[in-house]
Amino acid sequence: MIRSMTGFGAAQISADGWTVSAECRSVNQKALEVKVYLPRQISTFEPHVLESIKSVVRRGRVDVRFELQRESGTQTAVDEARFAEIANTLKHLAESNRLAPPVVSDVLSFREVHVAGDTQETVGAEILAQVTQQAVAQLVSSRSEEGNKLAQTVRHLVEQIETLVGVVEASGPRLSRSLARGLRRVSEMRSRNLESPRSTSNAWPKKSCCTQTEVISPKKSSGRGRT
Repeated sequence: MIRSMTGFGAAQISADGWTVSAECRSVNQKALEVKVYLPRQISTFEPHVLESIKSVVRRGRVDVRFELQRESGTQTAVDEARFAEIANTLKHLAESNRLAPPVVSDVLSFREVHVAGDTQETVGAEILAQVTQQAVAQLVSSRSEEGNKLAQTVRHLVEQIETLVGVVEASGPRLSRSLARGLRRVSEMRSRNLESPRSTSNAWPKKSCCTQTEVISPKKSSGRGRT
């Protein structure tokens, strides 16, 4: 079975006042490389997520992203230490920029100050494992579907090649005779070109090594008119 290295999978589970979502994307890569992106509250589960993915996927680059959301109506508490830290930071910024000091609602607008009991126990490793397995299962399924499409394309190309090979084999003798005639024509043309004399009409005339000059002999004196 041909399996593509490109695929996508997603899953979502809601339990105990929390909703956990996972998305898996994979692209082509010779070796296996897994990148996991977990919210800070459940970042300690990363080794378990990696182990779950590597037990199923063998090749490609895989990116896995998780989202953790609290369901509406869930009782929350305030992390007083985190509240004080954010309040002091806002107060300092307000004084530095001559702004009005922060109020309680300003600090409570930060998600970091809200907690809902122990997040690790509330979400639980089992729930995170389930959502991971479901998302990876969809990823593997999509890679298989993509591989089936590639296999169909390859089979179609092979059938076309086999058809062309059959045509060539059936026309073999005729193609051989045609090729032989073409080669003989080329050979005859080359022979005629080699046997024909080269034209010298454009040759430069040879220069003579000697040039004729007119010799003028002095006139003889007749001696007349002498005394």
